Formats: sequence, C-alpha cells, structure tokens
Amino acid sequence: MLQIRYLLLINRLLQIPYNMLWYVHIRLRRFVNIEQREDNRAVVLKFMGMGSIIRIASIWEKTGVDFESIAFCTFMQNKEICELLGFKQVIYIRTGSITHFITDTYLAIVSIRAFRPNYIIDLERCSAAIGILRIVCAWISGCKTIALDRKLTEGIHDIVLSLEKLTYGAAIEKTGAMLNKEQNLNNEPAAYQEAEVDAHKILVNINASTYLPQRKYPAAQFIDLLRSLQTRAKNNAYQFYLTGSADEYAYVQRVVEKLQQHRIMAYNVAGKWSLNQLVQQLSSCRLFITNDSGPMHLSVYMHIPTIALWGPTHYRYFGYENDAFARHVSLNKSCSPCFTDPASEAAIACQGKISCMQEISPEWIAGQAETWMKQHTSAYRTYKVPKGLLQSESEKNLLLH
Repeated sequence: MLQIRYLLLINRLLQIPYNMLWYVHIRLRRFVNIEQREDNRAVVLKFMGMGSIIRIASIWEKTGVDFESIAFCTFMQNKEICELLGFKQVIYIRTGSITHFITDTYLAIVSIRAFRPNYIIDLERCSAAIGILRIVCAWISGCKTIALDRKLTEGIHDIVLSLEKLTYGAAIEKTGAMLNKEQNLNNEPAAYQEAEVDAHKILVNINASTYLPQRKYPAAQFIDLLRSLQTRAKNNAYQFYLTGSADEYAYVQRVVEKLQQHRIMAYNVAGKWSLNQLVQQLSSCRLFITNDSGPMHLSVYMHIPTIALWGPTHYRYFGYENDAFARHVSLNKSCSPCFTDPASEAAIACQGKISCMQEISPEWIAGQAETWMKQHTSAYRTYKVPKGLLQSESEKNLLLH
C-alpha cells in the first residue's frame, strides 16, 4: 500500500497543475449547457480517513440523503467500513502498487461516466489529485461539481463550500441538505437493537491513524488513566480491552504489559477483531475511551457511551457537541484545531510539544469517565445498528425510528 507520505508528496506536486486546470475549467464551463437528469444521482469522492467516512454517513442519514442514488469512490482499504455503513454502490481504487493505482483510477473514471451522475462531490479537504479527478469526471460525465476548499472560485456549474467559513461537519451537512432537496426523497429510517451491557468491560483505543499520530494521548498517561479508573472501581474490577489494527499490536502490547504488572486485567485485541466484531463488542461494553480516530466516530454513530480525547483536532470541527452518549474531553486551546486536513502542519504554536494532549490530566479523564458511567447504569442499552449489518426484521428485533 502506498504510504501516506508518498500520497501527500504526489498531492504537493499536483497543486500547481490543479490550480491551472481549475482556472481553465470554470471559464470553459460557462459555454457548456448541463441538463438536470431525471434520476438525480451523485458520485462522492472520499479517500482519506475512515472516521470522516463514518461522519459523512452519520450526517447524511440525519439529513435524509438517499444512499441508493450515491456511488462512493474511495480506496480499497476502506472497503470494510463502506460495507458496514451500507454504501451499496462503491468504486474502489487499490493502492498496493503504482500499476494498481493507475489502472483502477482509469476504471473508476469509466464507471463514474457510466453511472451518469448529476453531481461529482469531492469531500476531501486538501487534495489536488482528487480535485483533478473531480474535474475530469465532471467533463466526461457532463455534470455539476461540489467541492470543499479554502481558495477556489466558484463557477457556473461548480459549487465551492469554503472551509474558511464552514467547519467540516457543517460542510457535510450542507451537501446532504442540497442532495436531499434535489432528490426529494427520505432515506430509510435508522434501526436500533437492544444489547445487554457487561458492567465490567471497558474498551480502550490508544491509537490514531498514521497520517496524524499527534492525536495519540501519551501511552504513559493512558496507563495512569486506566490505573486510576481501576482504583476508583474498588471491588468492581474492570476488564480493559485495548483495540487497534494488526499494525498497532506491538504498541498496544507494551501498554498492556505495563497494566498487567499492576495486576490490572488488560487484554490486547489489536488486529484480532474485524469491524463487525468491534461493533458487537462496542454494543455491550460499559464505556469506550478513545483518541480522535475511526473507532471513535463509529462509537458515537452507534450511540455508545464514549469518552473522546481531543488535541490537535477538535470535536466541533466535525459537528460534535457533548450529548447523551459522547463526552468530548479537550483543553479547548486557542490554537486548536491546528490540524484540519492531512496536509496541515500541526503543532506549530506549541513547537511540536502537543501540549493540548500532554496537559490533559489522567485523573481528570478518569473522573469524567466515572461520572459518565454513573449516568449510564442500565443493564441493557439500545444502540444504533450500522446499515450494513441490518437483516430482515424476522431475524433481528429492530426498533425503527
């Protein structure tokens, strides 16, 4: 798989060609007549960030977007989450090699043209490469475009949502409202299922994806946090399940071994659970403690009691507030968020110290977690089921809302 640093390098090299292409594009499009097709369809381009894909699905479900009218174009490594969220029409691009990448990009363009969309919606926040793909697809498909950017000028058939004025969450909501207005359809209702809660089971995610490791709460402080929680539990011993991918196993194992030295029941499940299994484990856990990450967005999407730790990113940027399910822990520094897209230069104000994470007290988080658990004491919970897991009503006891 192409590493993130190479993808960002490709993006930087393409920035000037993209700006020039966009300048020509919006001027030539003045002379093009684009007709609105009867069966309104949209192709969504979103390649980076499992959490962002989950947030898009969550917000668009609330705004009533018809997923049947959407083709999602993304990297192959996002296949599991796209299936979990119930995206039925997905175009995947492999990144295992340059050959795969180029071949699949060509096939994606052909598939997008065959889909006959009314809109190409680019939900990346910084990508010149995806911007070029958006322009190419718009021309060969004869359709309009919607993009998120800070500097682009709008064209007659090209809508630009300014990230200088909108947060990412607000931009997603606005595109959802635009789509729902055009489609004039209501999406199928969300489905909920009841699960028994294991009062001793706490899931913990100490990881963050490789393109912004600065989102990690320090491992030593995570250990102090879990030790504090265990001390507060007194005779009610917790079992901590530390999640992650197979690549994160060694990092998680070092933390688990430290916890076990303090006679804390901690288990390394990094790389052992699929996303579907993570959903099942989240549905029955007492609490989920996590950095800003894909699993955090999934937990909030499912309405699981969650303690989310934020530093160089910020929950309000993604359209979150503290609610009945999620407690967002942040120092709310004036420089936050310093990271708003994969090309951002994070932690400039603190000279790389990531003080927004370093200065969050483990005891403070433990107190927040203890209070949160006292507010969620029911032996059963009703959680939101990801659409990809839905079966017929005869197979599952679902509550439709």
